Amino acid sequence: MVEQINPPSLGKAQQPRILLGLAKDEDEDKGKKKVKPKKPPQKSKEPPPKPIKWADSGPQPIKQGIHYIDDARKNLAENVFPLNIRGTQGNPGIAPCIIKEVYFPPEAPYEVATLIESALVYQNTAHYELAVNCFEMARKAWLNELKDKDVKTLKTVQELFFALSIASVYESAGKDDLALQYYMNAKEVSQKLPFNHPDLAFAYCGLGSVAYHMEEPSYALRLFLKAKEIRERTLGGDTVDTATVYNNLGCCMFFLERNEEAKGYFDLANAILECELGPQHERTLTSLKNLTKIKKSAFRFQVPEFRPLYYVGLPHPAPKAKKKKKGKKGKKKK
Repeated sequence: MVEQINPPSLGKAQQPRILLGLAKDEDEDKGKKKVKPKKPPQKSKEPPPKPIKWADSGPQPIKQGIHYIDDARKNLAENVFPLNIRGTQGNPGIAPCIIKEVYFPPEAPYEVATLIESALVYQNTAHYELAVNCFEMARKAWLNELKDKDVKTLKTVQELFFALSIASVYESAGKDDLALQYYMNAKEVSQKLPFNHPDLAFAYCGLGSVAYHMEEPSYALRLFLKAKEIRERTLGGDTVDTATVYNNLGCCMFFLERNEEAKGYFDLANAILECELGPQHERTLTSLKNLTKIKKSAFRFQVPEFRPLYYVGLPHPAPKAKKKKKGKKGKKKK
């Protein structure tokens, strides 16, 4: 058995007194009263000091044209994405962002154009059922106007626009099965277009976008490669539409861990968009954000070899000096 014995506690009389600083007698302060300091007496002959009067502020300057131009320049120079969002979006753990296609409506009658505009507004405000209804009503109204002219069907470009627009609404609503169905209908309609028409790529871009959101990057890559082939054949390799496909190809390469190819596509897309649209455009900033992500990824060097997309020629930093040719000295005649 082990017994624990606590030390005896100290009483009030035995507790040591600890003093910090000099001790002060309390009895001395009780009898004394606090004396306020006296103000210096003023001389009778001197007048009282005058209060300070501040001058009124001058009129505000009127802005001229150059001032408005400077304000607009400062607003344009500011980044569209705030600094905190830009740092977050540069995180390689977040999936890169693809750029969706924009479908411009063809020239239409006034009533049809009003319905199309209403459908676009409903789509942007997340009223997807109303957007689909407006697109279908616009198509029927256009057909009714053409019946008076003895025309039974719409043109191929017009049918393609309605199929792509309804598919885009279903894609925004998250109904990928319906979006795939309408994009396949748009692909069948686009086959009636001529071989060199640039709108042939729209259906492949839409199908690739849906496949990308369904986490099928391999299928999306094949569809975007087909769209790239059409765009480069019909529009060229240095246009905004082709650069959009390059950015989307980089997103698919990123998911397939082909990071060097993804970096090449992002770099190429960013260079084209910056030249065509400017450094502050939304598409340029999106491609730059994706390029920042791919540069921050830690496994971008562990990739198989691939054929480079382009070559950049650089001058030699220290070119060799040209050797002077030694001329033959002729013998002088005496």
